[in-house]
Amino acid sequence: MKKLVAATFACSLLGLTAYGQGQINFANFVPAPANINAIMYQSDGVTKLTGPTYEAGLYAGPTAASMTLVAQAAFLTGGGAGYIASQTVTVPTVAGGSVAAVQFVIWDVSQYATFTAAEQSGALNVFAASPVFNITLSAGAPATPPAITGLQSMTLNVPEPGTLALAGLGAAAGLIFRRRK
Repeated sequence: MKKLVAATFACSLLGLTAYGQGQINFANFVPAPANINAIMYQSDGVTKLTGPTYEAGLYAGPTAASMTLVAQAAFLTGGGAGYIASQTVTVPTVAGGSVAAVQFVIWDVSQYATFTAAEQSGALNVFAASPVFNITLSAGAPATPPAITGLQSMTLNVPEPGTLALAGLGAAAGLIFRRRK
């Protein structure tokens, strides 16, 4: 009898702990009322990310400085290219009803196993990240988890025109100084 009471208590405590954590809808397509249609593209800005070559990830935490990867998903194929399957994600470090900092990221897993590795590589055309959003998480069932409101379409990173211009000026300066010797 004591084991049954102890097991019941442990399961209840575990259930309450899970219920207390906040949840979010990890998706880049959410119809009304959220109206999110954020297609993810390759660096050409036209070709949609598709299949297991690319991953999307969700970073979340109590603050932008304390975010960790809480979910990831491969991209759909065919007519679903550019999108991931919607999933409810529990954010273990943020209580339901509290505000969480969240960020949607994408990367090429054929080149880098993790988003962090892709980002730290500095390589072009292999990763992108949304701005950090502050979202009030739901407290779990029966509440509907909130979507990443404000999420926009993204393209795997492409150097900005200013970066290309600066690189061009550096190359030209290198040639000029090289000829003077």
